[in-house]
This record gives sequence, structure tokens and C-alpha cells, in this order.
Amino acid sequence: MSIMNSRERVLAAFAHTEPDRVPRWCGTSPEFLTKAKQQLNLPDDESFFVRIGDDFRRVFTRYVGPEFPLAPGVVYRTVFGIDRAGYGYDRFIMPHLKRLIDLGHQYRLQVQLHCCGGYEPLIPSMIAAGLNGLHALQPCCGGMDLAKLKANYGSKILLNGAIDSHHVLISGTPESVRESTRQVLAIMTPGGGYVAGASHDYILEETPVKNVVAMFDAVTEFGIYHKA
Repeated sequence: MSIMNSRERVLAAFAHTEPDRVPRWCGTSPEFLTKAKQQLNLPDDESFFVRIGDDFRRVFTRYVGPEFPLAPGVVYRTVFGIDRAGYGYDRFIMPHLKRLIDLGHQYRLQVQLHCCGGYEPLIPSMIAAGLNGLHALQPCCGGMDLAKLKANYGSKILLNGAIDSHHVLISGTPESVRESTRQVLAIMTPGGGYVAGASHDYILEETPVKNVVAMFDAVTEFGIYHKA
């Protein structure tokens, strides 16, 4: 197979076909990105993303309202909360989520949703709404066994993440990160439909740069689909 560019590689993954190699996603906190550039002696953000082989580039928009007043002592609020049974999700959340998914599809875009925690009970509803991808899989959370997620949903929706940010990237060594990454890839890569990356989008400042480099170097090493 010839070498794909990032767009071709990512679209192949969304189409659940095997690209030349596993696409890579690297979302970082500004503090980690600054630290990584300094330690790796890189001149700018793009140099870092090229170094680790990130197949994505991110465009952000500023939230303009409406404003939600916070109670005394509260520093931030999430959009919504639900219990594990999904009570209220289909009634209150899904219609609006589907409206946004449909909007993306009108522009012929693949739509990926960032979720945290143990949200496995909600995945069937997300698939039914037409969602194309889920980011980021957190294997340390309840119900998020990677082998089961791959078996049950891997052919229906793109799965992104799964390399443990907390116990592996922050607390591990380059050697243990390499081995953990290899194990995750062995589960998640067959048949395509997977993007490799950390289990949380924001790689935190306390994460050792050498561990993040080890993770993406391991994806380079073990994430090839069709070796000559």
C-alpha cells in the first residue's frame, strides 16, 4: 500500500477500512505544549505535532453565549450530567445532539464527539443518531473495557483514544508506555475504525514529555497495517 496523507488516512479510519497506518491524535494543554517544545528544542507548535505525527489540526471558536451564572464557590459547570442508565438522555440531550450531527453531515463532515468517563450505555443511542466518532476512550472507567468496546461497536463508530493518560502516561516510564501502547493497538487496530491517542484529550502539564514521545513512537512502530 502506498503512503497516505493525513486526510486520506483519517477518512479511511472513519470508513472502517484499514489505512496505511493508524491515525494519531494529540490534544494537549497549553502548558504541556510549551514544556514539550522546550524539552524537544522545537521552534513552534506545528513542529511538535509534526514530530509526534499528529494527523489532525484543530480549529476553535469562541463561546459567545448565553451566559450561565455560577453559584458562589463554583468555578465552572458542565453542559449536562446523567446517570449510568441514561435516564433523561434520550429525552433531553439526544434531539439536540442529533441536530448538530445532522448539521455536520449537511456539510459532508465526519462528526466526532468528545466524552469523558464511563459512557458505554449511551453509545447505542449515539450510533443511532448518526454520530461518526467517539473521543476519548478511558479504559480505567466503568464499562469501558477496550476489547468489549471494539467487539460491540468497532464496526459501527470510530473509536479514538484508549491509551491511559493517568496510570500509563503520567505515572509510567517510556518502556511501560511502549508496552501499554502495543497492547492497546493489538486490540483496537484490526479492521480500521480506530485513532490512537491518549485517553483524555488534554495531555496535562505533569505528563512527562518522554512518555508522550514514547507513546507516539510506539504507534509508529506497532501501528502499521500493511508491512512490505
